Amino acid sequence: MECLYRLLTAVLTINFIFPQDIIASDTETDSLKHGYSGSRSSAMVNAPASDEMKNVNSLPPMAVTSKRFSAFTPCQTILEAKDFSGKYQDLQSVLETVSGITLRGLGGFGHYAEAAIRGSSPNQVQVFLDGVPLNDATGNAVDLSKIPLSTLQKISIIKSIPTIEYFGDNAGGVIDLSTSASGASEDGSVECGSFGYRAAHVSIKKETGVFSHRFSFNYAYADNNYPYVNDHGTTLGPSASADDTLERMDNNFYSSFTMMYTNVFRPNEKNKLTSQVSALITDEGIFYFPQANLNDGFIKQSKLAFIETYSTSIDSVSTMTLKITGKTHGELFQRFRPFYVFNSPIRYNTSQPQACVDGILRTKPWRNLVLTCNASGRYDGFDYDNLYMQSGQTQPHFYKLFMKIGGEANLRLNELLAVRMGLIYRYEIDSLNGQFNVNGFAPGGLSTHEGFPGGFGEITIEPVSGLHLVTSASYSGRSPGFTEKFQLGANYAGNTSLRPETRFEYNAGCSVNNSFLALSASLFKSVTKDKIIFTMNSQHMFIPQNMNEVDGWGVESELTLFPAEWVTITNSITYMENIVRSKVSGWDGNDEPLLPRLSDYQEIKLRYKKLCAGHSVRITSPYFVGLSNVDKIVHDKPELSAFLGFFANKNFDIYYRLENYFNVNDIDFPQRPLPGIRHYLVFKFHFQ
Repeated sequence: MECLYRLLTAVLTINFIFPQDIIASDTETDSLKHGYSGSRSSAMVNAPASDEMKNVNSLPPMAVTSKRFSAFTPCQTILEAKDFSGKYQDLQSVLETVSGITLRGLGGFGHYAEAAIRGSSPNQVQVFLDGVPLNDATGNAVDLSKIPLSTLQKISIIKSIPTIEYFGDNAGGVIDLSTSASGASEDGSVECGSFGYRAAHVSIKKETGVFSHRFSFNYAYADNNYPYVNDHGTTLGPSASADDTLERMDNNFYSSFTMMYTNVFRPNEKNKLTSQVSALITDEGIFYFPQANLNDGFIKQSKLAFIETYSTSIDSVSTMTLKITGKTHGELFQRFRPFYVFNSPIRYNTSQPQACVDGILRTKPWRNLVLTCNASGRYDGFDYDNLYMQSGQTQPHFYKLFMKIGGEANLRLNELLAVRMGLIYRYEIDSLNGQFNVNGFAPGGLSTHEGFPGGFGEITIEPVSGLHLVTSASYSGRSPGFTEKFQLGANYAGNTSLRPETRFEYNAGCSVNNSFLALSASLFKSVTKDKIIFTMNSQHMFIPQNMNEVDGWGVESELTLFPAEWVTITNSITYMENIVRSKVSGWDGNDEPLLPRLSDYQEIKLRYKKLCAGHSVRITSPYFVGLSNVDKIVHDKPELSAFLGFFANKNFDIYYRLENYFNVNDIDFPQRPLPGIRHYLVFKFHFQ
C-alpha cells in the first residue's frame, strides 16, 4: 500500500498533464490514427511530418531534452522495438509492464493469453495488427500468445478513447500492433531456452525507387514440459497434500510459422498504395489437468490476411484513405480419447472469413480545426463442420454484418486548451441460427438486428510548457458474439440468454516530462450495464453471464526516472476495484472475478559501454475465481527476472534472460499451472 500512497500523493500534488500530441508519421493513417502519440521513446516524438500532413497537425510537436526521453499520457502508451526486442519472450510479457493492463494465461509459451484494460473484460478489448482487426464475430477475446513478438516494431496501448476509426466496435480499449520499420534494414534473431523453446526471426526491408519492400519470417517451438504439482484431485483436509507428486506437463507442445510481405508504392508525394499479405500456421497439444498423463490430441490453426490501403492528398488541407482488408481463420480440433463432457472422440473444423472496407476523410477547414469522417462496413462469417457428426445433421453457418458511420472534431482553441469529440452509430445484423450441445448442433432460426450509438469528448489543458491536464468521457456498447451465446468447448459453454452490454467511462489524469523524469498518473471510473462475465461452475466450466451492473474505478501511474546517463528506473502500478451489482444476493456487492486489485511492475536498467543489464519485479494481489468471492488465486511471492546484454558490435547483440528465478509456481486460471524458473539466450543480427 505504500506504492499506492505515493501514487495518490503524486496525483494530488502534480495537477498537470502532458498533451497527447498529434505527430504526422510515415503514413496518413498512422499520423492521426490515435490522435495522440505519447511514447516511451523519442522516435515518435521527433518523427518528421510529411509535406501533405504538416498543416493537419492540431497540436505542436514536443521538444525533447534527453536522448533517453520517455513520454506517457494517461490515455496511451507507445512502445517501440528497441524497448522490448530481445528482452521479452512474448507479447503478453511486454504488455504486463504497462499500467492498467491485466494479463491472464493458460500456461506455457504459445498457449492462450488474454488482456483486460482498466477492468474491462478481455472480450471488450480490440486488437489490430497493421490495421487488420484480430477480433472476430465469435465474441472471444484475442489470443495474444499467437502473435509473434519478434516481428513487431511498435505496440500502442490506447486505454481510454481512440480516434473515430477504432472507436465503437468494442468498449474496453485498443491494442494496436505495427510491423512497419523505417528505412532499409536487414535483421534477424535466434533464440533458445527452457522447456524445449527455440525460435528464429528474419526481416528484410529494401527501398527501390518508388517501391518499398518488407519481408519477415518467424518460427517458434516449445515442448512446454515444465514441472507442476499434481494434487490428484484431493484438495480438502489436513492430509490433502500427502499424495501430491511433482510431475511434468505432457502433450503441451506449441509450434508456429509466420510469414509477412509488405509493399509500399509511392508514385508521387500525394499518393501512396500499401499492400500486405500475412500467413500464420500453429500447432499445439491439448493438456487437460484432470486427465494428466492421458492427454492426446491437438489444435491446428491457419490464418491468412491481406490489406490494401490507398491514401491521397486531395488538396493542401485534406487527405482521403480507402482501406480494404480481408482474412480467414481455420481451426482443426482433434481429441482421440473421450474428453471431459464428451463421451466420444472429437474432431471438427471451423472457418472464420472476414472482409472489411473503410473510408476515411480528414480535412482542416480552419487553422486550428481538424475534422475526420469515417464510414465502414464489415462481414464476419463462421462455419462449423463436425467431422464425427452423423450424416443428415444440420451444419451451421453464422455471419454478422457491421455498418458504422462516425465523425470527429479536433480543435486547438489556443496555446492553453484543446478539445476533441466524436460520435458514431453502428448497426449490426446477426444471423445467430442455432445452439451447440454435446451431441452436435441444433438449428434455431434466431436472428437479431441492433443499433449501438456511441460518443466521446476530451479536453486537454497545458497550463505551462511541459505540464498538462486531460479529462475525457465515453459511451459505447457491443453485442455478445457466437462463442458467448452458443459455443460448447472443452472448458466453456455458451449462454443463449445473453444481452448486449454498454459501458460509460470517465478518465482524468496528469503527466510531466523533462530530462530526468517522465510521469503519467490517471484516475478512471466506469459503469458497465449488463456486463458479460465468465464465471466458473463446479465442473470448472466457464459460463458467460450478464451482470446487471459493474461499477469500477481505479488509479494508475507510469513513471520513468533517469538519475544518471547509465541508469533508467521504471515503475508501473495499478489499483482498481470492480464491484458487481446483481439481483442475485450472493453476488451483489462482490468483487468481479479474475481481476486483481493491485498490480505493480518495477524495473531497473543499467548500461555501460557495450554492456547492459536489467532486473524486474512483478507483484499481483490475490483475486477471486467466482462471483461468490470465496475461492481465490493468491500470488504469494513476487516474480523476479533479470537480463544481461552484450553489444559485440553494431551488427550483433547477445542477451541472456533469467525469468522467475525464485521459481514461483503460480496460476492465472484454476488448474492451469504456469512455468517456473526459465532461461533464455538470444542472438540478434542487424544490418543497416
